[in-house]
Amino acid sequence: MANINVKKLMQDETALFTFLRNSPQHAVVLSVIAGAIDLYHRILPRVVASHDLGLQQDISLIIRFMKREAHDRVAIRLEHSMLDGVERLFGDHFVASLLEQQAEAIAEHHALYATGGQKTPTMEHLFEKAGAQRIPSWGAEYGRANVSQLLALRMAREEVFTLTREKNRAYYSGDREESWRLKLQAEDAQRKIGFYSEIESACSMFKMIKEMKGAETALRVDEWVNQNTRISEFRAMRDCIQNSTFDGRIYSRSVRKDNRHRA
Repeated sequence: MANINVKKLMQDETALFTFLRNSPQHAVVLSVIAGAIDLYHRILPRVVASHDLGLQQDISLIIRFMKREAHDRVAIRLEHSMLDGVERLFGDHFVASLLEQQAEAIAEHHALYATGGQKTPTMEHLFEKAGAQRIPSWGAEYGRANVSQLLALRMAREEVFTLTREKNRAYYSGDREESWRLKLQAEDAQRKIGFYSEIESACSMFKMIKEMKGAETALRVDEWVNQNTRISEFRAMRDCIQNSTFDGRIYSRSVRKDNRHRA
């Protein structure tokens, strides 16, 4: 594993987020996220003591974003690993059938979304809006798994994160009108997260295997993945990140107890 100085990387926020977004080295990225969150948790007591509400909210927002990035990376890597397991255990023919059924299931969800009067957030729209260069090549090229929806979920999360930070900064700078405009945009972007999260749950490789071959087969593939890939390691790192919490209270404007809220 590459040796990366997390503290030094955090000194350049642009470099940090570029690395988290694009690096194909999942274990390294998860390690950086864990180290960064630990450093933020060590910084927070001083920030809380200064009663800087804006900075407290910003750090809390960054931590939540990093935790979701850890979740999404493991989910994407798991899709590729599950497909590798299917190929090893059942051959190319079942791989083709599985990918076809998954594509149909994803299309059905998009159609259902549109039928409900919602405009489907297509990948093409997201690519155009965010810039194709922001799509990490490792997501699409690491294997044959269909991770388009998971990549879209990551982009939607980043959009919410960016808009929310801009909203908070506008609010604390006194531009309440701009803050409200950004708040509405962030809420619209948040709805896309709900849409892609639903697809992630309903159309995952594990779910597709279960529907086509039964729960026992899906568990067999999952067992193969745990024994023959690094997924167990990634899951353990992800869980450690998710369970990391700040032992204290944040969002305090003053020392008055009734003005404090749990993180």
